Amino acid sequence: MANRIFQNAILLLLIFFIPFACKQNQPTTQKATTMTNSKISKTLLYVGTYTKKEGHVDGQAEGIYIFDYDTKTGSLTAVDTIPNTVNPSYLTVPPNGKYLYAVNEIAGNGNPSVGTVSAFELDEKGHFKRALNVVSAMGDAPCHISVDASEHYVLVANYMGSVAAFPIQKNGSLGAASSSVKHKLDNPGSGRQDAPHAHMILSGIDSTSVFAVDLGMDKVIHYELSAGQLTEQAKTALKEGAGGRHLVFHPSQKWVYVLNELNKTVGFFQYSNAATPFERLQTISTLEKPITEGDVGPSAIRIHPSGKFLYTANRGIQGNNNNSIATYSINAQSGQLAFLGLQAAKGAVPRDFAVSPDGQFLLVANQNSNTIVTFRIDEKTGELIETGIITEVKTPVCLQFFEK
Repeated sequence: MANRIFQNAILLLLIFFIPFACKQNQPTTQKATTMTNSKISKTLLYVGTYTKKEGHVDGQAEGIYIFDYDTKTGSLTAVDTIPNTVNPSYLTVPPNGKYLYAVNEIAGNGNPSVGTVSAFELDEKGHFKRALNVVSAMGDAPCHISVDASEHYVLVANYMGSVAAFPIQKNGSLGAASSSVKHKLDNPGSGRQDAPHAHMILSGIDSTSVFAVDLGMDKVIHYELSAGQLTEQAKTALKEGAGGRHLVFHPSQKWVYVLNELNKTVGFFQYSNAATPFERLQTISTLEKPITEGDVGPSAIRIHPSGKFLYTANRGIQGNNNNSIATYSINAQSGQLAFLGLQAAKGAVPRDFAVSPDGQFLLVANQNSNTIVTFRIDEKTGELIETGIITEVKTPVCLQFFEK
């Protein structure tokens, strides 16, 4: 009798427990899968290009190219093109990922109205949805573009010597310039320093600060952006003849590194605040040895997300074949740079490069050989390691990663 009662109890437990257990296990697995999928992010690479022949380049592209980027291998897969836009040489995507803005680098021999800026809407995948509008860049040969810290304005540097701010409208289109400033050169030099040449403009650490690098003036000009107006706050003097091109802030927000195109150096500065000139602490070459033929034009500068390494690109020109990426270590305490060596860019005229958001890869845009070359980054040494991955892209000029 006792055995029968025990057997019946076991049977009842099995009848009720097994379905309950199965019912509980199955949805748990589905929910975990759904949650995992919802956290999967996608990284895109947007490529600015030249589409027409200019004095310094034979543009062959069709517009702005969009690639899916494989975070495991560093490879690229073409997914879309933004067509019918002339020389979209430099571009930017704001943090919301809904829009893309590009300069149309058109040179007009001083005609202040020849350059333009284009706005595009992107879909939920980060692909091209539609063209929004085109506005005057308020200058000749616009060559750099960025979005300010508030994400309310687009900032543009015009190579022929001016900078401007453009309000972003509610639908993502651009309004006419709210502010435009013409740079002035008190003592004109020779060659490319016979006039102002604004080469970069970007927001700084302070929410309203903006910095413009002018190659012709040998200066970084500090601006305040308030209510759409650019107001000069200070100037940082670079070495005479340096030819400042681009700058980058260290993740610590204590240091600034300026790439000088004409004297082929990186200037290292202490940063205090936007209203105070940077304090120069070091100047270091982008090359291993002096030039013996032709010339070299440094083109781009980036810092690894870890803050441990800095990279610059060298373009061999006028018969020089030094097309390379220079690697530096950054001292964690002092910010000082130590030159580690050069890696061949595996192409002609590396106009730009970008470090992937996770710091695993560095991609180089070789303008004149129509390629983007992928290198793996050694996380301990900063060394660039060849992967053999080379993607064909017509006259690439600017690389911009974006994580969806």
